[in-house]
Amino acid sequence: MYKVRVSKRIVFYLQIFRKSVEFCNEHEVWKLNVAHVLFMQVRIIIIIIIIIIIIIIIIIIIIIIIVNIDQENTCLLIFSCTDLHITKK
Repeated sequence: MYKVRVSKRIVFYLQIFRKSVEFCNEHEVWKLNVAHVLFMQVRIIIIIIIIIIIIIIIIIIIIIIIVNIDQENTCLLIFSCTDLHITKK
């Protein structure tokens, strides 16, 4: 059999944790506080995800605008060349 050596600190922290769990189970206010903290964390994560999605959409729109501007400039060059009757030799 293996002997597990548990330090005194770990035992102390486990005792504190068990006491705090017992205390929180007895008081409804603490349960409500934990639920509120978890709810707010989820809410913040959702807000961050929405902000990231909005930033991605803005970047895509900017890229589309830049590509369209480049295509329009290319077309303008082609039309101007055609209007001037420039031909390749």
